[in-house]
Amino acid sequence: LASRGYGDFLVEQLKGIDTKVVDAEPLYVEYIQAISASREPAVRDQLFEIVKTTRSDAYFMAALPAVDRKHDAVVLESARRILAGLPEDTDCGALLLEMIGERFPAEARAVYKSFLAAGSAGRAETMCRVLWYGDPLSKEILAPLLDDKRPLPGFIVPMRVCDRAAQAISHTSESISFDSEWSPARKDRQIERIKQYCREAGPRP
Repeated sequence: LASRGYGDFLVEQLKGIDTKVVDAEPLYVEYIQAISASREPAVRDQLFEIVKTTRSDAYFMAALPAVDRKHDAVVLESARRILAGLPEDTDCGALLLEMIGERFPAEARAVYKSFLAAGSAGRAETMCRVLWYGDPLSKEILAPLLDDKRPLPGFIVPMRVCDRAAQAISHTSESISFDSEWSPARKDRQIERIKQYCREAGPRP
């Protein structure tokens, strides 16, 4: 009875958080993450409701550990919905995209291309971070960005979209390298080599 009463308390606490927003409150994110370990059915049902209805990638990811894999179809649908609702030049969504790559590898290619379709530099940089650690899809998904010379803010050294894409792709093979601190001329020469590397690799089956 005590456990059931505490579960009811947690459900009421969760219902008191406005999770149907884009911008999450960090303290609420931490609270939801802590509650996501609960085994109480009512609490897990409420966390699943957050996954189904929130517009925030942070709230979604905080609640996701409580959702059984039998609900994967709903999880993917909700993740797609949140990504589609992000601002055009967003720097958010990386955790959602990484989750899709790990949990739904068969759908990842289409989701990544859809995310980049808005064409913003912010989304391009986000996608580079998602595919940074040698993901084989980076050669296909990031190759079109190798022609994108738009500058990216927030870096110590001058950074373009093509530089970030080239460095991410370089992590897929020891045979190619790229350093953002090289001279502009050297970076451009290496980007041409990486383009050729991507053409020879071709798309993943």
